[in-house]
Amino acid sequence: MVEFLGNKYTTWYFQIIEKARLRGCSDDGQYMEKHHIVPKSLNGDNSPDNLVSLTYREHFVCHRLLTKMTTGKSRRKMCFALSKMRRRKSLNVSISSRQLEVMREAAAAAMRGREIKQETKDKLRKVRYKQLADESYYEKWQKSMDLRNQMMRTDEYRKASSKRSKENYSKSGLSKWNGSQEQKEFLSSTLKGKSKSPEHVAAMSEARKKNPHPKGNPMENPQSRLKLSESKKGTKALIKNGQRKMARPGDNKWLLLLEDGWVPSS
Repeated sequence: MVEFLGNKYTTWYFQIIEKARLRGCSDDGQYMEKHHIVPKSLNGDNSPDNLVSLTYREHFVCHRLLTKMTTGKSRRKMCFALSKMRRRKSLNVSISSRQLEVMREAAAAAMRGREIKQETKDKLRKVRYKQLADESYYEKWQKSMDLRNQMMRTDEYRKASSKRSKENYSKSGLSKWNGSQEQKEFLSSTLKGKSKSPEHVAAMSEARKKNPHPKGNPMENPQSRLKLSESKKGTKALIKNGQRKMARPGDNKWLLLLEDGWVPSS
């Protein structure tokens, strides 16, 4: 169980809790919310002794006080909990500009200085490799894209889109993004490690023949050939289910592929 700091904010917090307990649930139809006195992220439970009914204003104030009653990792959790209050779909009360500002500051404080361990990055990368190798993943993705396209054709979606900021959806904004270095890096990161079926490769080859590159074949440029050869130096092939991937022996990608069942080619 976490120990709260012995400051004035802790005193104010428990004064609000005690007042709410004495009042009980409101019978006048006032909007109320359940609150964990000791948050679940700080080892609190769902027992009746740890729950209290608060008004939205009291709930917001309590979560703000919790960010001042804790320190270290516990404070980061409380900042994250406070920031989540503005994203609840069931919220049927208005949020003031000051409350919104406090929540956004809490969201920034929750992420500031956060460090992701290399072990966590390797686990996420391993999960991604398994995801890309799963055929059902592409089927689910295609279904979700079909549903998204259907939604985008509705009048409700068009009306909502027309109300958005014109600056983000202007043609000038898109023209700045298309062909930019940021777009190239984004596309490179999304396609990295993605395997292609022989049918996909054949279809791409036919498409290139019908619509050749406007600047000609890049491989006719000696600098492009040199850059490609430099990028492949030291890499070796790994094979699995007829598919082939390149990686440098000993690096993280090589080790993760070995764990996932890929075998070095002879």
